[in-house]
Formats: sequence, C-alpha cells, structure tokens
Amino acid sequence: MYSGLANETSTKSWLDYSSYLDAATAGAFDLLQNIRWLDNLMKLGVEGWLRLIKAGRVCPQEIDWLLCCYSSHFFLE
Repeated sequence: MYSGLANETSTKSWLDYSSYLDAATAGAFDLLQNIRWLDNLMKLGVEGWLRLIKAGRVCPQEIDWLLCCYSSHFFLE
C-alpha cells in the first residue's frame, strides 16, 4: 500500500500541490494498493528476514507467534 501520489504513475507528490485541499482533491492522500506488486513484495520481505537471521539479529527459535495481516478478504486464501 502506498499514499502520497494521485496514482502509481504520478510524478507529483502531495508536497507539490499548492495546498492540502488541492492534494486531497487530486487523490494524493488516498491509500492505494497495486496487487501486481505483491509477489515482489513478499519476495523482498522473506529475503529481508533471511538476511536478519543470517546476521544474528533474529533468532527463529525465539519466535512464538507470527502475526500476518491482509488488507481485505480478497487476500484471505
């Protein structure tokens, strides 16, 4: 999920508008999600955890619970 741009191809962030109202009207404060990015996002997340484990910053044996969050029932499966 991301915010701050009117859409994923926009080159203008909310800071580039003349006022908060103009940015909001353009949709620059909307919370957006592109599900096409999820495969890469999951890969980056797993790779990041593996780097932390290898560096000794995370010990898997000390983890009792893993809280996973999905943003809608679309992702439940």
